Amino acid sequence: MLTATATAHLHDLHVRHRPGASKQRFEIVSTLAVGRVGAVAARTALAAGLDVHVAGSGPAEDIALLAEVVIPGARAMTAEDAVEDAEIVLIAVLLHKFNDPVWPR
Repeated sequence: MLTATATAHLHDLHVRHRPGASKQRFEIVSTLAVGRVGAVAARTALAAGLDVHVAGSGPAEDIALLAEVVIPGARAMTAEDAVEDAEIVLIAVLLHKFNDPVWPR
């Protein structure tokens, strides 16, 4: 279960910088699938102050309605769009649910 500890850890990752690395921190997390695990992870990332994009196997409009109720603050989009600008991608699906892997081009 993702709790306050997980939220604090995500926030810590969000603001910490590696020595010699640029001062830019990651801002966008995409969650592919918004079932139990994906929804909790998305809410945790939102609580840590990150921008969250969510996608599922269906049309973005269907996911948008679900996201509005279950993950307020997350932006619903197609899986392809969700991974395009994301700095972290969480794939929270049963492997047989996504027939066509989506990779940035």
